[in-house]
Amino acid sequence: MSKVRKIALVVLIIFVVVVAGLAIIVPLLVDVDRYRPQVAAQIQKETGKPVEIGRLSLTILPQVAIRVDDFSLGNPAGFPAGDFVKARKIYAVVDASALWHHKVEVTSLEIDDLTLDMLQNTRGKWNFENPPAQSAAPSDPPGDNSASFTLGVISRLKVVRGQFTATSLLASGAPGP
Repeated sequence: MSKVRKIALVVLIIFVVVVAGLAIIVPLLVDVDRYRPQVAAQIQKETGKPVEIGRLSLTILPQVAIRVDDFSLGNPAGFPAGDFVKARKIYAVVDASALWHHKVEVTSLEIDDLTLDMLQNTRGKWNFENPPAQSAAPSDPPGDNSASFTLGVISRLKVVRGQFTATSLLASGAPGP
């Protein structure tokens, strides 16, 4: 083997080891779970529904993604207690270049073990409908370094093991046929 090939092979091996090391170390050093209360509050503000998130974690290979464990979105007021959406795991792939600008832009979602229970009350309203939007909040002031969260266009949605139901509630509040 020529000297140039040996050097190229060594450089390639070093590169692979560094990338693999970063893939292991970076998620351990970056604690995205500390943002769980803010994420839950933002989702609750946008949807008007109670939110629970078990844990948030970061993965960087094969794509930069935030993993959400044990997610639930409850029924809004006027519906029986329970969850409108439940998921064991959600992988939200984010735009890595936007992270450099302190923005979280979700580009695709993979949802594992999803339960979606759509309910229609006696007035014809569904539990997935959001209340009318409040007036738009002002954009971040220039120089503000606080992180923001936007969905933008989610180009891909994949559901693994999902259960979907749609039910109309009876006047008694019990689920109908």
